[in-house]
Formats: sequence, structure tokens, C-alpha cells
Amino acid sequence: MDGFTAANQFLPDDPSGRRTMGYYDQHDLPFYYGLYRKFATADRFFCAALTQTFPNRFYLLAATSFGHIRNDLPPTPTDFVPPGGTIFERLDAAGVTWKVYASQFAFAIEFAYVRNQHASQVVPVAQFESDAQAGTLPQVAWIDPIFLGTEVAENDEHPPANIQIGQQFVAKMIATLFASPQWPRSALFLTYDEHGGFFDHVPPPPACRPDDIAPILESGDEPGEFDRYGIRVPMALVSPFARRHFVSHTAYDHTSVLRFIETRFDLPALTARDANADPMLELFDFQHPRFRKPPKLPKAKIDPKRLAGCSG
Repeated sequence: MDGFTAANQFLPDDPSGRRTMGYYDQHDLPFYYGLYRKFATADRFFCAALTQTFPNRFYLLAATSFGHIRNDLPPTPTDFVPPGGTIFERLDAAGVTWKVYASQFAFAIEFAYVRNQHASQVVPVAQFESDAQAGTLPQVAWIDPIFLGTEVAENDEHPPANIQIGQQFVAKMIATLFASPQWPRSALFLTYDEHGGFFDHVPPPPACRPDDIAPILESGDEPGEFDRYGIRVPMALVSPFARRHFVSHTAYDHTSVLRFIETRFDLPALTARDANADPMLELFDFQHPRFRKPPKLPKAKIDPKRLAGCSG
């Protein structure tokens, strides 16, 4: 866990890599500090693989990256079909409704099943607000931010984007859910695909290998297997049933979200990883819902000076 600054020594204005040791406090992120204090969170939620964005998002939707360790795109229209399928096939087989609300492009279209057969279930993020207001949200939904844009438009919080813009996006989505007639029976998991390069002192523990597919290694790659989690990432459960001001110390990863969905709808697992993942039920108190009335949270402010600094 001592290679963070060395790995970040590539910017002319940061030759020491010191920015990876930076952090944000409640003055920068008042909404997030308020959100995490109110609802349930976990201090051992790890990304699924010790690698980049796309493989971790594969795990979130398929419980495996089927060998991928990079941000790979499908080379042909029929490519990217995990051996065990994806959560979308499982939901369809069980008659469970789903949608992906995309701010820019939906990561789910990486998979041939969504791209070729269910593109109509990928809709603009603006429809999340109208569906929420009408009480017509599907049983399972994903919300994707803007992944690519200027530092003052991108809202996925990936460096060097302005994290306050991402905070504002999340605040809007959560406020929309709060106002929906479906809020009393909702559960929203907020998390990040990977850690973005920032320092963490907690070594990722061993993880269950999802399958027998080996990593797709190229010249110069470090040898390894999919038998260890990646760096920790933030996670919050926002729900009427969330335990108030609760911190779980159980080890979770992205496939824990899958395990929760599978548990809720009695679906079979996709791989050995999600079959052995914890479904995060510890975060809930179904007998005593504490947030039937949504709590008041701090505003997600954007500091004009910080915004100007990002666009400079």
C-alpha cells in the first residue's frame, strides 16, 4: 500500500504525486457528510477487482469481468457475452422490470444482451425524474452519470472532474427519489466503480474467484488472478429501512449489490463471486423503518472559486 504517490508522478504540476494523498472535508462536500451521517454505510466496501473502471463495472452487472483487466470495448456487435450471463438476463427470466437511466451513455450497453436486444430499456436520465414522480420506476434501476466531459460538466467525480458537481448530481437524484410515491419501499445504493487513484491504508483482502477465466494479460502486466478485492470505495444505503447512522464492518464488494438483488427477487447467482457475496442485509432494519419521512440534508453547494479553478 505504499505505491500511491509513485503511481501518480506523471503531472507536470504535481511531480511528487502528492495529490493522491488529498481529501475532502465537510466544507467541500456538505451534502455527502450529511447523507452518510444519516443513513447506513460500510467501511469495508471494496471494488471488485484491483484494476480499472470497466472491469469493476462488469463485476457490478455480471459478477465477473470475464478476463478483462482494462477499459475494453467489444470488438464486434456480438462480443461481450459473459459465460454466466448478466443480471439483466436473470431479471428478464424472472419477469422483474428494469431500466438503465443514462446521463450520457449507459455502461450496460457494453453487453451484447442489452445492446442488441434491450436498448429500449436504456433511457435518458431525465426520465428518472418523470418515472419517479409518476410512481412508475421499475423494480430495479441503474443510474449512470456523465463519464466524459470538461472538468465543469463531468459529474462522475473521477479525477480531475469537480467533485462538487458530482455531489450535486447525486443530491438531485436522491431528492427525486425522496419525493416519489415509491420512496417508502425503495433502496438506493450509492457507490463508485473504483477508487480513482486516491490513497487508502487498508490492504484489499482475498476474494472468491468468480470463475476459471484467467486475466487477459499483455506484455509488461503484473501476473495475478481475480482472487483479491480492489481498493475500498465509498458506499451508502439510502432507504426508509436503512439503519440510522450505522457503519457496517463486513467486507463487501460490487457483487454484494448483485447478491442483494438476487436475494430480493430469488434469483440464481451468476458466478461463484456473487454466490459467496454478502447481500448487505445488515444495513437494513425492516421492522423499524426510520426514514419513512425523508430527512432534511445539507445543500450540495458548488464553490465558484473551486469551479473556476477546475476550468482554468
